[in-house]
Amino acid sequence: MNEFPSQQNDDLVFHDPSVFQIDIGILEDLPGMSNSNLTIPKSSQKRQRKPSSGNQEKEMDEKKSRKLLHRDFERQRRQEMKRLYVSLRSLLPLEYIKGKRAVSDHMHESVNYIKDMQKNIKELSLRRDKLKKIYTSGSIGAEDGSSYSNYLPNIVTLSLCQDGVEVLINSRSRGGAFPLSRVLVELAGRSLNVVSCISTRTDDQRFLHRIQFEAMAGDITCIDLATLKHRLINVINLP
Repeated sequence: MNEFPSQQNDDLVFHDPSVFQIDIGILEDLPGMSNSNLTIPKSSQKRQRKPSSGNQEKEMDEKKSRKLLHRDFERQRRQEMKRLYVSLRSLLPLEYIKGKRAVSDHMHESVNYIKDMQKNIKELSLRRDKLKKIYTSGSIGAEDGSSYSNYLPNIVTLSLCQDGVEVLINSRSRGGAFPLSRVLVELAGRSLNVVSCISTRTDDQRFLHRIQFEAMAGDITCIDLATLKHRLINVINLP
């Protein structure tokens, strides 16, 4: 038996590089190793699909439609707000918005106006209920003994008569009585000459004052009766 020369395993070295060369043709002849049979991973097959021109145009049309719809809605909203603001401003009395142009000021004054109206309504409701109670019972109470007619307001009427102008004042006997001298001073201050003044007490516990006067200049038609009546009412109702 022939024996190889004794050498260490790790000293066995092949110096011929042709041992590691593989014929490429042999690989091509092997089944399943050709390029046509190579399996490509699915991840490499996935490609980003570009949207078609038709889809792009459709998306652009949808965005444009949404913008136009939003613009129309915003325009309608602003028009409605403007209409409501003009309507609100027309309801406010002049003393609430005089000298104020800002919308915020008008809104603030609107709140004040609403509060004032609520206060007035509450006061008028209390007066209404009180008058209803007086009218139903026919009197205020045993401690007072006065008629409900004393709670009716003072009434002033002016009319032309043969000698000039006649003033009739129907006033309360208590709780709203006023000095008759106020009326006489007011007439004298307007250059009106008082001809007669008669006061009587009516059956419903009220006073009826009848005053006749004439113009010192002699022309009674120059007197504005409506203005004079308004002034006399203010004079009578002074506290």
